Amino acid sequence: MNHSRKQSLGQRLSRWLAAQVLVSFVVVSLVVYVVIANHLASRQLSGMQEKQELIQHMLEEFRIDPVAGRLRHQLDDFLAGHDELQVVVDYQEGPVVYEGKRAFANDGDVQTLMFEIAGFDINGKPLRVAISLDRRADDELLRRLALTLIFASLLATIAVIRGVYWVVSREMRSVDSLVEQINRLTASTLESRLDGSALPTELQPLVAQFNDLLERLSLSYSQLESFNADVAHELNTPLTNLITNSELSLRQCRSGQVDSAVLGSNLEELHRMSEIIRSMMFLSKAERGSLARCEQVTSIARIAREVIDYHEAQLSDSELAVSLSGDSAGNLDVALLKRALSNLLGNACDYAAPGSVIKLQIQSDSNRFVRLSVCNIGPTIAAEEIDLIFNRFYRSDSARTMSDRHHGLGLSIVAAIASMHGGETFATSRNGSTCIGMTLAG
Repeated sequence: MNHSRKQSLGQRLSRWLAAQVLVSFVVVSLVVYVVIANHLASRQLSGMQEKQELIQHMLEEFRIDPVAGRLRHQLDDFLAGHDELQVVVDYQEGPVVYEGKRAFANDGDVQTLMFEIAGFDINGKPLRVAISLDRRADDELLRRLALTLIFASLLATIAVIRGVYWVVSREMRSVDSLVEQINRLTASTLESRLDGSALPTELQPLVAQFNDLLERLSLSYSQLESFNADVAHELNTPLTNLITNSELSLRQCRSGQVDSAVLGSNLEELHRMSEIIRSMMFLSKAERGSLARCEQVTSIARIAREVIDYHEAQLSDSELAVSLSGDSAGNLDVALLKRALSNLLGNACDYAAPGSVIKLQIQSDSNRFVRLSVCNIGPTIAAEEIDLIFNRFYRSDSARTMSDRHHGLGLSIVAAIASMHGGETFATSRNGSTCIGMTLAG
C-alpha cells in the first residue's frame, strides 16, 4: 500500500502561510503598481493639456504681434528645463514654423498630442502643433517600482516561512513534553494525569479528553483487577470444597464405604460453579453489545405473578408476603425480564425482615419507560455502598454471611438486562426501607 509522504506541522503551516502572504503581496503590489501607473498617465495627460493651453496662448499673441523671432524665442523659453518635451509647429504638408532642438526616437516611449490652430491657414492648410512627451523617465520609475515590489514580496514570504517555522517549532516543544508524559504511562501509573498547562489553548480540550480517557481506563483496570480477584476467590472456595470432599470420599472408598452426603455436597458445589460461569458468560455477552430479543408484552404484571409463584417456597420459608401493584405493556424480552425480576425478588427475600411484605411495583411514564421496583423492610444499606451493589461480586457486610448461597452477580445481571433494554438501574435505602429496581424502554 502506498502512503503519501507525511510533512511536519511546521512545514505545512509555513508553506500554507507563505503562499497566502505571497498571494497577498502580489495582489497588493499589483494594486499599487496600477494606481501609480494610472496616476503617472493622468499626470502626463494633464501636463500636456496645460502645455497645449500655453502654446495656444502664445500663438494668439503671435496673431496680434506677428514677429516670428519673438515666437521662436518664447517657445525656446517654454522648452527650457523641459528636456522631456518637444514642440513642432508646421503646416500640413507645408513648411515648418518651429521645431524644438530635442529629437525623440519614434517608439512607444513617446506620447504625442496634436492639435490645430484656427486662423493661420495657408492655401487651406491648417497650422498644426505637435507636443511630444518622453515617458522613459516615468517608465523607468515604474520598472524600478515593480522590481522593488517583487523583491519585497519575496523577502516578506521568506521571512514569514522562517518566522512561522520557528514559532511552530518552539510551540511544538510543549507537545513533545506531552508525548514524553504519555510514553511514561503504564498499567501501574494509569492514575496519573497529563499536564497540559504549557500547551496552547487549542490543544487544551485534547488533553482534557485524554485525561478523561485515562480516568475511564484507570477505573476499568481497577474493576478488572477486582474482578479477577473476586473470580479467583469465588471459584477457589467450591474447588477447595470439591478437593477436600473428593479426598474424603476416596478414603471411604478404600474401606468399601461411599458417603452419599459427600456426593451431594460435591454436586452442590459443581452447580454453584456452573451458575457462576453461566452468569459470567451472560455478562460478557451483554457487554459485547448483545441485544434483547424483544416481543410485545401486553401485561408485565402477569409475568411478575409467574415469578412470584416461582419464589413461593422461599417466601413461605421466610414468612414473607408479596404485594403487586400497577401494570404496563411494552416491547420486552420475556426471558430476560423474568430473570431480572427473579433476581430482584430473590435479593429482597434474603434481606427482608421475617413477617414483612415485599412490594413489587410496576409503573410507566409518558416517555414509554417502564419502571420496576422491589421494596423490602430490612437492614439499611450504607450510603457509600448504595452505588456499588450493582458491581460484579460486590457484597455488603451483611451479605457476606450468606456467601455460600450468593456469589454477588445477581444485581450485576439486573443492570445488564436493563442496559440491553435501553434502561438503567436505581437503588435507595433509608430508615430500614430498601428499594431496588430498573427502568426499561418499552
